Amino acid sequence: MRTSPLLLTLLAAAALPASASAAPKFTASSSHDSGSSVLGPELAFDGLLGTSWAEGKPGDGVAEWIEVDLGEDRAVETISVWAGDFASKEAWSGRARGAEITVSGSGPDGDFKVGAELGDRFARKDVRVGKTVRTLRITLDAVHRGDVFETTHISEVAFDFQDPDVSKEALAAAEEKIVKEVARSRTTRELPELEPPTLKEAYLACKDNVDYSKNFKVIGAIATSGWQWRIPFVGKFVPVGYRLQALQFNEKAVNYLVKLKDPNAMPYFESTAAGTQNVADREWLFLEVKYLLAEQDLRRSRRATVPQWGSTGFEDGAFMSKGEALDMEVDSAGNLWVTDLGNNRIQRFTPGGTADKVIGGEKGIAEKWFGDKGDPYATAGMPGTEIGQFEQPMALTVGNYDVLVVIDSALRVQTWDAEMAPKAQWTIDKDWKPSSGRGAGTPIITWMGDDFYFIIKDEVFIYTADGELKTRYVLQGGDVQAAVIAAGGKLLVRHAATNDIIEYKPADGFRQGKFLKKGVPEDGSEDWDMCTDADDNLYVATDGGNVHMWNKRGKFIETLQPWERARNMPRCAVSGPIIYVVAKDEIARIQREE
Repeated sequence: MRTSPLLLTLLAAAALPASASAAPKFTASSSHDSGSSVLGPELAFDGLLGTSWAEGKPGDGVAEWIEVDLGEDRAVETISVWAGDFASKEAWSGRARGAEITVSGSGPDGDFKVGAELGDRFARKDVRVGKTVRTLRITLDAVHRGDVFETTHISEVAFDFQDPDVSKEALAAAEEKIVKEVARSRTTRELPELEPPTLKEAYLACKDNVDYSKNFKVIGAIATSGWQWRIPFVGKFVPVGYRLQALQFNEKAVNYLVKLKDPNAMPYFESTAAGTQNVADREWLFLEVKYLLAEQDLRRSRRATVPQWGSTGFEDGAFMSKGEALDMEVDSAGNLWVTDLGNNRIQRFTPGGTADKVIGGEKGIAEKWFGDKGDPYATAGMPGTEIGQFEQPMALTVGNYDVLVVIDSALRVQTWDAEMAPKAQWTIDKDWKPSSGRGAGTPIITWMGDDFYFIIKDEVFIYTADGELKTRYVLQGGDVQAAVIAAGGKLLVRHAATNDIIEYKPADGFRQGKFLKKGVPEDGSEDWDMCTDADDNLYVATDGGNVHMWNKRGKFIETLQPWERARNMPRCAVSGPIIYVVAKDEIARIQREE
């Protein structure tokens, strides 16, 4: 295999003679020997988050240390420590990292010692020193264990990283030396000219799937630490502590990775974000990681078979609740209609538990979440405002003649007839919109006769299926958490922060008092749903893990348990002797004796 001209020149640059000035000296109590390389202390000061020092002592690494003799006195206000292996979040969590350290050293003003707690975040930790330093030691006092490996790593140590003005003059001086050194020979003089076209060629090769892995790594390396020809020059001319500042990311290479939409770019983005000085750049890079995670979700192999009654996913018959409630109702044929909120769609399940009808948009990566721009997420149906599209469908019901009615997070209502022909769509005029985390309750839809009752906060809107507003009124008890028309035509309501079920007249909201004399059994629950059956019995599903049942006169019948363990935000529906409860992307069935 031919060696590329760029690689040859990089190798030549790596063999540059050492600077004539006093070179820093790196020492450590121990260093990990992997068999192919030794992870020595110099790797914690090389400006690259993809490399790291790792202690070599058996056990957890407590009391191990690294030290640098700068060879000169340096004023240092703050040191920044990247504790762990910052090649990626996966590498960081898989390997041990410092939890507490002692920063000590000496200088013209004598010895100093500072203790610091590092926390456990994929981010640098700044430790104030405020000294003129000649030697600097970092000692591990406590560590966070890795998920896979016990060896403790430190990826990088920098000086005054949070303040670019401190290193500005030194970096400018180093840059002048680099320019002069590069100009000294024809071999090194070619370096700045060779790498940009090499980057573009690597990108085009990836697009054409030519030597994809090799070319992808070329782009990733440049994206993370800039032009690779600079690395040996930075090691020679840039003072210790300022090298990461000198090896910031290359935006063009990052944009190439963005265009490729390959989830394998996530480690490059994560490491780059952790090492950038600019907060806006860090946020942008981590946002790109979220896009790639969403892309990865979309690329997951679609299952040939989805379990009956749901599971988490994007296939027909799967749900993506994303921590929100999924509403449901039955039609006259015993089919079950469910709001698949995170997938921005509605699904119909047969009595056998198989999805046979889906209403929603095309799959993709969306940002709109409850009316705002949020983190990107993969979805089986893109949010939209066309007929048959939704922006997080939140509630539905099936009324007389199997009219399907759905309301989404924009308070936009759509209706369909029994043959699934669209009937109408409209938006409820309310100066309030729901937010993520629907344990608060509304919007809720219930029905009686040919009318549909939309409950939003503490207000009831009565519409026909064609979108005609008949009346609206406010309930006295405040915001509503659960509601249903049951028990012979009574509007039964549980108001937020209460455990009583209040009875109202559906036509005008006249309060008629408590429906249950003894109330709902105490089971430690906060979130409820209420549903009814053809006999007007009342069912209350709670996040305490129970379904309580009363007849239409308010006489308690029994308590049932759909799950072995309680689940948040349960929603219920009843078809004959079968009680359905949906929570955490799965539908449970309870069959009562008739």
